[in-house]
Amino acid sequence: MIRVGMMSVLIGLLSLGSGVNGWTADDDGSRLTIVSPAQGSVIKGDSIEVRYKLSKGTEATHIHCYVDGEYQKGFKGVVKGLTRGSHEI
Repeated sequence: MIRVGMMSVLIGLLSLGSGVNGWTADDDGSRLTIVSPAQGSVIKGDSIEVRYKLSKGTEATHIHCYVDGEYQKGFKGVVKGLTRGSHEI
């Protein structure tokens, strides 16, 4: 799952198989839209570029990326080292 982080602003799940591709904060006007990968995407190789659009509100100023619940420290737009099988971003 991907989480928008700053002042406890969180995003819901985006699964490669199901889920949503956008999230809007109720209070501050923040909005995160996942541009790619598309829902249900089949990825070849062990890395994936995660493209997103963040409309910053008063609280959300950046994102934190999680893959299968594990924080991707230093995320710069590409998740590396994926094993074969299903994953949640």
